[in-house]
Amino acid sequence: MTPFLHNVGVRTAFLIMLSSAAALVAVSCSSPTGTSEPREIVERSPEFSIAWDCSVAPSSGCRSSIDRYRVYYREFGTDTWRLLASVDSDDPLQVRISRDVLEPGQYEFAVRSIDTLGRKSAYHRSTDTSAEPSTGWYLNWLPL
Repeated sequence: MTPFLHNVGVRTAFLIMLSSAAALVAVSCSSPTGTSEPREIVERSPEFSIAWDCSVAPSSGCRSSIDRYRVYYREFGTDTWRLLASVDSDDPLQVRISRDVLEPGQYEFAVRSIDTLGRKSAYHRSTDTSAEPSTGWYLNWLPL
């Protein structure tokens, strides 16, 4: 994993969790060997969660310098990021997304950290090679 810029000291890993009425299921994002294209994850559920990880030993104080995280989305293959949510660093590092918030479509996601001095990290995108799987991924959220 690559650390964010500006010495924020945070590393992130994306995990997509899909929820249904019955259960919350973590999706395995393993990809075929030799694949360099982002992996498509197909989902039809009415909502899902995007979660990320500090990925540094808790004793390092990685969260202590972070004020908040911003979660962004964009249609897969486009250039413009749109703010989806802002999450305080003391809150759980996840965002629940429903069809009231986002229409079905093909999306990639990104997280940026903002430290206590207001410095922003680079976007860590779901399609980055530092995401899991190493090819990255995007979501194809189909209509119900």
